[in-house]
Amino acid sequence: MQNLQGEANYWRVVKAKSTPFYAAAVQIGALLGGADAPTAQGIHDLGVLLGEMIQIFDDLTDAFQSPANPDWTEGRNNLALLYARTAEHPRRRELLDLIPRAAEPEALAAAQEILIGSGAVSYCVYQWLARYRAAMALLARLRLADPRPLAEAVEVQMAPLRHWLAGIGIAGPAGLEQMIL
Repeated sequence: MQNLQGEANYWRVVKAKSTPFYAAAVQIGALLGGADAPTAQGIHDLGVLLGEMIQIFDDLTDAFQSPANPDWTEGRNNLALLYARTAEHPRRRELLDLIPRAAEPEALAAAQEILIGSGAVSYCVYQWLARYRAAMALLARLRLADPRPLAEAVEVQMAPLRHWLAGIGIAGPAGLEQMIL
């Protein structure tokens, strides 16, 4: 119920809010499909990573909504906003001054521009890619009769990220496919 501060608390909230839904859903599916306990646990862990990827992407899209999403106006612990508020960058003070004015379209647009220039978007993409890689590595270690459906559940997350980056005027990182392998 509270807006906890700091990145450690951000990840604690994600673990309590977003990931249990995805982790439980895929774990229950695995158990209903006849998976043994270690395999079901591995699939649960894959669901945790998938939930984290979805939360990071949700934070990015929320930070760039117009009019301002409540993440701006209520001080929610959005990863992009958290990074831009706390990391040292040349326009940090300007961003901190703009945040209370995020309901004003011009102030929001300037603040969103700072998110891009501050490295906040890059940091979120980095965190997303780290989870993507971990999910694919975990999936490769699981002994599944057909890993394709789970691989597709992870892979399908790539298209919205690429599309979203293009929508805010950022070409996907060069060689994105190579970065994730």
